[in-house]
Amino acid sequence: MLRHWLDVGQTDQAVAAAQRSDTVEILLNLLEERCAPLGLRDLHQAVMTILDDVPTQILMRSSDLPYWYGLALLSTAHFGDGQKILEAYEHTQRTSPEALIRGRLLVLQTIQQIFLGGYREALESARQAIAVLPADAHQELFRAWATREVLATHFGHSTESEQAFYQVLHTREHLPLDQHWWFNFVVPNRADMLLKSGRLIAANSLLESQLRISNDVDAPILRLRLALIALEQGDPVRAAALLAPLGEGIASPVKDAYWSLESALVQAAVEHQSGQTSQAIDRLYEIIKNRHLYGSPIEIMRPNIVLADIWIEQGQVTLAEHWLEMHTSGKDTWPRTFGHPVGRIVRANLAIAKQRWQDALDLLQSLVEDGRSRGQDGILVQVYAHIAFVYAQLGMDDLALQAVTDASACDKNDGFQQSYIVNGVDVRSFQLHPASRTLLQPEHNVEAVPVLSPREMEVLILIRAGLKNQEIADQLYIALSTVKNHIANIFHRLGTSSRVETVASAERWGLFDAPARSPLEEPSS
Repeated sequence: MLRHWLDVGQTDQAVAAAQRSDTVEILLNLLEERCAPLGLRDLHQAVMTILDDVPTQILMRSSDLPYWYGLALLSTAHFGDGQKILEAYEHTQRTSPEALIRGRLLVLQTIQQIFLGGYREALESARQAIAVLPADAHQELFRAWATREVLATHFGHSTESEQAFYQVLHTREHLPLDQHWWFNFVVPNRADMLLKSGRLIAANSLLESQLRISNDVDAPILRLRLALIALEQGDPVRAAALLAPLGEGIASPVKDAYWSLESALVQAAVEHQSGQTSQAIDRLYEIIKNRHLYGSPIEIMRPNIVLADIWIEQGQVTLAEHWLEMHTSGKDTWPRTFGHPVGRIVRANLAIAKQRWQDALDLLQSLVEDGRSRGQDGILVQVYAHIAFVYAQLGMDDLALQAVTDASACDKNDGFQQSYIVNGVDVRSFQLHPASRTLLQPEHNVEAVPVLSPREMEVLILIRAGLKNQEIADQLYIALSTVKNHIANIFHRLGTSSRVETVASAERWGLFDAPARSPLEEPSS
């Protein structure tokens, strides 16, 4: 009966049966047979529910229980508990001569390192796991090869990525026929590799062909990637049509933190490109407020970067600068998925908005070096387009035109569109008109405003984001009473008596987009 309930997806009944009788081992055996190699969320949730109350010392008597429990925890973004189980597993199994156990440890370490943002370490762990695991450990080998393919793609190691892709195909043959979830990772990430290397049309063809033969589980992930391509082509209507069947989330039984975040970000991008920017901002605020649902700290930086980029586009430069300082701490990650903002490009946009041309060029040149080393020409289209824009503003026509040529060379199929647009200017127009004729952005003429301290400005930004007092205290690592004092000061200086009135007043004064050159100082007594 337990097997039947799992087969038909009735995991609640399976959990209840396992808790009523001595069937934990049966459930784990079924997981080993059936669990999709990169993690079916409902089955992992069943393992967690059963094993949550089992003392660690009892778990460690088996080599299987802690592995599946750690896998379930890490795969569903329960990182703290997963870390504890992994450490206990490492301690008890460190001296084990069994290749399967050593390989499983490496698999868990790979997932852990991904959540920590240590992608290079994760790639090395995946390589080591493949070298250690016995040939008949098909589940673990599939997971290791699939993860290696994703990470090799991430770093632009095209040869290794292609080798891993075909190893995944080979290992797939040894798994149960119903384990189709691998398409959710391997095919989209293969498409990502094509996009990042500048082959947009090839990526689109791969995804569309797979979508035609996909089922309800595979389709949402494929649709998300196709929507990002449609946005790059400047077609938000097609992107919205691709997302329509998904509703407000991924219409799939396979829901996890990463894909839920991905879905929300793509929805926000469609809204923004469709001119519904306020809806996009609201969606991003909602993601940030519920960041505990979306996995690792590295991933949750993404909506903050997107939000800052929108504010830069709207001319709210100071607000964007404060937000980046508060929520990204200067950290930078290369995007795992093509179509999402690169942190350094957003910071270059900030420098451009403040007319700090050399700072922008320094950031962009560092991206050129990274992009070349990764073989990711698709992202370099956007980088070179920004470089062209900066040189145009400096009147360096020859260098601007050369950068446009470099961007076109990276765009191998002439399918990229949005990547060429910087500050509303399509830099390809520089080939038709002298680059120096493009307009410099005028200086903001901001009237005198009530002056807030840097901390009060941070509090005001979070008030605008809809955070409550305790949430602001948690965000800024200060006491609740301190937050209340700051809010009282803000109300006094703006002459307001409510949050809504305060935000409206600050916007009327232009406080959120005050020039960065105007220092935010405490008013003199």
